[in-house]
Amino acid sequence: MSFVSYFETWAKTYKNSRLHQTTESKYKVAIRLVQSTFGDKKLKDIKTADYQSMLDIYAKNHVKDSTRLLNSYFKKLVKYAINDKIITRDFTFGALIAGLESKDANLKFLESHEAE
Repeated sequence: MSFVSYFETWAKTYKNSRLHQTTESKYKVAIRLVQSTFGDKKLKDIKTADYQSMLDIYAKNHVKDSTRLLNSYFKKLVKYAINDKIITRDFTFGALIAGLESKDANLKFLESHEAE
């Protein structure tokens, strides 16, 4: 089974319709990332270095918190795949999280008097 098809099936079964629409859209972004990175590569053929490379590419244009969140989605998916005996090892283990620095929380929002 390919990584992307397992991810799509897993998300439909365990995530879609149970999450806020914003979170569901983040899963769709993750699925597209897997499709563009791995195509039809089988889940069992994903190596730790392949996975790390995907995270690093994603991190070049996203903040560290987004990369961390994306990694959490994949860690959950891998636990299910191991439990279902689709794979035998966790290729997300030891993943290094990188990304752009987040904006200072104080800079994200303006008070009404600051906006004038």
